[in-house]
Amino acid sequence: MLAAPPDFCPPRLVLISSRMPWCQSMANAVRRDGRILYIVYDFDSWTFKDILRECKAQLDHFRPGSKALSVMMLSKGGPGYFYLLKSFVMTPQKLKRAQYRCMRE
Repeated sequence: MLAAPPDFCPPRLVLISSRMPWCQSMANAVRRDGRILYIVYDFDSWTFKDILRECKAQLDHFRPGSKALSVMMLSKGGPGYFYLLKSFVMTPQKLKRAQYRCMRE
């Protein structure tokens, strides 16, 4: 992996669900900054692997081997739950379970 220059600032990722109203326009509505990478994913058909693959591709395109400074996820949900994918709802209780350890790290 290449060493980052001292003034390198890692990018930020914004994941936008296709279930969000005007999802394609949201990336244009947010501040334009070359360090903010937007990914609009298909809520109904994408998997975790698809999301991770696209995140890695965007980060490698920004700079090979780079990692995100932060990740923001925009999707539908409500008090105490968040729908990342059609078949997956996240709650604080679920994230504490052992099988969700990979989601916390």
